[in-house]
Amino acid sequence: MKQIFTFIIATFFCFGIANAQKNQGRRQEFSPEFFKKSLEMFVGREAGLSPDESKAFFPLLHEMLNAQREVENKQREVMMKANFDQKGFKDATEAEAQQAVTSVLDLEVKKAQIEQQYYKKFKKVLSWKKIMKVRQALYRFKMEALKNFRPQAPGAPRPQDGGQRNGQRRP
Repeated sequence: MKQIFTFIIATFFCFGIANAQKNQGRRQEFSPEFFKKSLEMFVGREAGLSPDESKAFFPLLHEMLNAQREVENKQREVMMKANFDQKGFKDATEAEAQQAVTSVLDLEVKKAQIEQQYYKKFKKVLSWKKIMKVRQALYRFKMEALKNFRPQAPGAPRPQDGGQRNGQRRP
């Protein structure tokens, strides 16, 4: 059963790589469904989740990520109301800046509380050891996604360090 699951994951992963190579040099449209499936395949493989664990875990993970995304949207709204742009605060008073920072920090705490709440739910379907592996896999997935999303100048080489810094692999 595990071999079948591994084969299915490898097939989807290879399909994703082949599709990415086919479209190399062109910026692809973001597909939430493709991102979701890629996340599930990567995390499932890296954390060593069984098909049953994956079936029980991933709906909870997506619920948590959606709840956190709502909080992140509120953070963006706070910053927009404070006249924040890419270069910094425009015409914001000290009191407005303080209010914005305080609100954003409060929302960060709320995001952490959501995560803590869902980790208790995760514990019902995974061991703490697998939960830790999931955390590490999510971090690596995020770093890979950011590395692949980063715009590159035409003809510029892509980083080949595999996420390493000073010869050491990051978690």
